[in-house]
Amino acid sequence: KNHPGSVILCVVLAVVFFGVLLCTAHAMGPIGFVKTLQVFFGLNKGAPTCISSVEIQDDWMLTQFSYQDEDHPITVDVLATCYGRPRGVIFMLPASGANFRANYFSPSENNIAHFFRNNGYLVIGITPREDAVGEVASYDFMSDWGIANHREDIREIIRRVKRVVRGRYEMLAFSFTGLVALDYAATYNDHRLDR
Repeated sequence: KNHPGSVILCVVLAVVFFGVLLCTAHAMGPIGFVKTLQVFFGLNKGAPTCISSVEIQDDWMLTQFSYQDEDHPITVDVLATCYGRPRGVIFMLPASGANFRANYFSPSENNIAHFFRNNGYLVIGITPREDAVGEVASYDFMSDWGIANHREDIREIIRRVKRVVRGRYEMLAFSFTGLVALDYAATYNDHRLDR
């Protein structure tokens, strides 16, 4: 479980982060800031959530969060447009062994994540917790991290986000996470899931 000191540090870092964003919100446009803030608070209601990185450009903002519900957190990337209200949310699930940035945000200026953002979506990448596992003596603790565990991790993030960002959503996945997305759709009767 999380150490109380790490929770306090996450809260302090979040306050500093959002203080800086408030100073720049006018210049970057309020929509991206508001949507990112909604996602942060939605996630934080489920588990301590830390900001790992922020990149702000003229018309977009990419924020990476660490959802620390277990020793090895789930990484959540939020790509928001600075202007205009998003028409929907798309959750992007990277292929096994990779993360959101490697699969969907490369190269950083011309990629599939920007394609969806430019077409009116709030883009949310959900990177499995395996990405947060460093070099360890034994990986036996990962033996039960199969499809069901991945599906539940995705469900937790989507559930937290959809409580604060209303409307329908879509999922984009391929390879192993394509199977996880199909399993998710077959397991949960969620009328808000488009495809």
